[in-house]
Amino acid sequence: MRIRKIYIENFGKLHHLEMDLKDGLNLVCEANGWGKTTLAAFVKAMFYGLDYTTKRSLKDNERKRYMPWQGGAFGGSLEFETGDGCYRVERFFGARDKEDSFVLYDLETGLLSERYSQRLGGEIFGLDRAAYERSCFLGQQDLAVTVNDSLNAGLTHVEEDAGDMHHYEQAMHSLETRMKYFQKTGGRGQIGKIQEQRSQLKEELAECHQKEIQMRQWQERIQEKAQQEKYLRMQIASLENQEQSFRDYEVRTAQKAQHDLLKKQAVMKEEQLRTTAGELAEYVSVPLKEKVLDQCREQIYQVHTMQMQEEFSEDQVRHTKYEVEKLHQDGKTLKGQNAYWLSVVFGVLGILVGAVFFWMEQVAAGILFAVFGLLGLFYAVWRYRRYKQKWNEWNQELEQAEITYKKAETEHLELQKSRKDLEKKICQTLQVPDQTEFRELEIRWKKMRQETQRYSILKQTYEVHRQEAQRSREDYLEYRNSYPEEEWEKILNVQKPELEKEELCYRRNLYQSQHEEVLEELQDMQNQMMRVREWAERIPELEEEHAYLDQELEKAVCEHRLLEKTMQYLRTARDQFSVRYLRDLQNGIEQYVHTLVPEVKLAPTVDVKLKVGFQEAGTTRDLESLSAGWQDLIQLAERFSIVDALYQEEQPVLILDDPFVNLDDRKRRRAMRLLNDMAEKRQMIYFTCRS
Repeated sequence: MRIRKIYIENFGKLHHLEMDLKDGLNLVCEANGWGKTTLAAFVKAMFYGLDYTTKRSLKDNERKRYMPWQGGAFGGSLEFETGDGCYRVERFFGARDKEDSFVLYDLETGLLSERYSQRLGGEIFGLDRAAYERSCFLGQQDLAVTVNDSLNAGLTHVEEDAGDMHHYEQAMHSLETRMKYFQKTGGRGQIGKIQEQRSQLKEELAECHQKEIQMRQWQERIQEKAQQEKYLRMQIASLENQEQSFRDYEVRTAQKAQHDLLKKQAVMKEEQLRTTAGELAEYVSVPLKEKVLDQCREQIYQVHTMQMQEEFSEDQVRHTKYEVEKLHQDGKTLKGQNAYWLSVVFGVLGILVGAVFFWMEQVAAGILFAVFGLLGLFYAVWRYRRYKQKWNEWNQELEQAEITYKKAETEHLELQKSRKDLEKKICQTLQVPDQTEFRELEIRWKKMRQETQRYSILKQTYEVHRQEAQRSREDYLEYRNSYPEEEWEKILNVQKPELEKEELCYRRNLYQSQHEEVLEELQDMQNQMMRVREWAERIPELEEEHAYLDQELEKAVCEHRLLEKTMQYLRTARDQFSVRYLRDLQNGIEQYVHTLVPEVKLAPTVDVKLKVGFQEAGTTRDLESLSAGWQDLIQLAERFSIVDALYQEEQPVLILDDPFVNLDDRKRRRAMRLLNDMAEKRQMIYFTCRS
């Protein structure tokens, strides 16, 4: 089997990398940081894919570690050749394994091929991922080999379908897990758990038996305390009956007192009614009603008001009469002031004199006298008009004053007549002589008002007393009829009990206090007994559980012994089965070591777990006692020997990620010569940073 071509789309820091490979040794020499380890991991990923894990460490999480730095599609393709044809595998990866894609093409036909599945590496090399990493994939400073089922089966050349060696580790792990379930270090596990439960159960049983004895003691105490509680309860009931008799006595005493009170009230109300009726009988006639007296009072004040109005009206009459007389005097004065005719005479004379002067041809004098004559006539006309105006105004004022005087005189007479009529009516109402003075009318009205009020009060009092007397009689009769005559005999003849209420209450409280204390003690005892009874009732259950634990412990011990023997038999069978390839593997390691360092004689050893050691001075020593260079050299020889043992026909491609980093120059040159010799029969890819 060989790889023909590699193409990386994006994988870690590598991007769009294409590489053709030849048969034999392919040397990839690049500087540190170029991506040699990434390229080696890509080849392994093309055959086995990338495992999905939740680990955050980049060292343990290859999917996260080789995620493309520049983004883009995560994966690439690889062309390879096997004995049955040439193929190209294309794998691309996602953040999870569910997002991964796998495609296989047959390069001869160019079509999709189903010759191999996604388990491409296991189907071609016959090894799982872990066995491939421990054989054909030689990582930098990671040359140590540990055995697993797949590697063990390959070394013994047992068919995978047989399944014996492939499932050894799984079987041993299941057996160890099952044994740890039964017994762990420090007394843990199912057996220790059952033993601890048995010990606790024994302690609980002993305590339950002790609680059973305590339960019987508590039962006896509870019985004694119950007798005491019964006695106190009877005493309390007797005292409560006596208290009830005393309450009956108090009730009947109160009923008797109520009877006497109602009877006394009925008699008293009848006496009050008779007294009030006697006072009302003293009145021969019924006094005037308060409404009539109130009207009379208003009429009295109305008369008083009318008197004041009459005086005011009289003043008005005198005043208007004076105004009329004054206006007559003013008319006489106005007639004496009528001298407008003098102005007319002077005006006519002036005009005549002017005419004379005109005739005498004295024009200026004529005009002057004529103007004075005209002015005199104009003044006379003005005086006449003013006199007529004043005369008219005087006539109007005189007419209005005479009307006002007649009206005031009429109103005064009417008011005087109304007052006299009202006084006569008041005197008739108050039963006094006519022409009685205002003050005497008020005194008479007050006396009659007092009589009316007294009579009204007596009448109201009589009505109240009559209603109260009737209500008292009804209350008494109703209360009397509320009980039968036999009960009234008991009520009226009630006898006081011997013991007072306070004494009865004191004794009852005393017994009740004692009874409550006894009840509390009884309740505490019952609670105590219930608690110990719960323990005692658990005895059958605990005994049954103890027997069940004994059976479970016996079964667990037997199964643990059986598992232990089974593991011993499996180890023995595995060791005997693995002995077949150990000698050939040990001889191969010895030959490769001799090829690399012929001047040193070293006798390596290997056990069934593929752990390599060496013999020196008759003692087998571990590789850890050697230097790092010698450790890598011996582990490299072990790897080559394992590859020879695993692949006798179809040879795999060996991938070496600078495994000679700890070797000195001479050993590294010999190792390179060895690689060239081995490359004649298998393809190898060697990654290094050294020229």
